[in-house]
Amino acid sequence: MTLAAELDLQAELSQAAGCTVDLVRLDHASTTLRFQIARDGLSLYAETPSELSRFRARAGIEHAELDVVRARAEERFRRRLAGVAE
Repeated sequence: MTLAAELDLQAELSQAAGCTVDLVRLDHASTTLRFQIARDGLSLYAETPSELSRFRARAGIEHAELDVVRARAEERFRRRLAGVAE
């Protein structure tokens, strides 16, 4: 889908819903955004009934894995700051 087509679709959906609609291409979304969509978003279309469940499960797993990596990076950063301050 072209960007122009995505913007047209977003405008049509917003008009139909009577409010601003955030149209997100999940294949381009970050791990955190996919998790937020899985947790809080409203699915307008899924090819199969189980597709949404699989997406939500996968987004949760990826987010949990990212939390572990982020925690390690934060700890390394804190140690470096402490070393500089000493």
